[in-house]
Amino acid sequence: MTAWTADLVVLIHFLYILFLILGPLLFLRWRRVRTVHLVAVGLAVLIQGFAFLCPLTALEFWLRRGRLPTGAESTFILRYIEPLVYPGLSQETITGLTVLLAAATVLLYLWDPRGKRVSEARTGEKQMTPK
Repeated sequence: MTAWTADLVVLIHFLYILFLILGPLLFLRWRRVRTVHLVAVGLAVLIQGFAFLCPLTALEFWLRRGRLPTGAESTFILRYIEPLVYPGLSQETITGLTVLLAAATVLLYLWDPRGKRVSEARTGEKQMTPK
């Protein structure tokens, strides 16, 4: 039972990372995603910036009782998804990528490719402009 739940935690961790990367694309469809995505990115920056252990990593480690599974216990999640969650990069590289992701996310949200002005978004009306 705990091996299955540990695999589930790895899958959730993978989906969280995917959400961090693809959040701005979801924002193009659903504007309310922005707030949730910014909180998720902020949490990632906090975890990486202060070199905290990610709670999902700690939970997976605890569920596996502090040991890595042997080859006989390998599952699809362990074989294919876990290397994507833990790619073997240095802490500095992961922190740098996280900061880069956060900066790109903030810039994309400030840019807002749909081109709506802030006043338009608030009132729902278009500005009168001379032709």
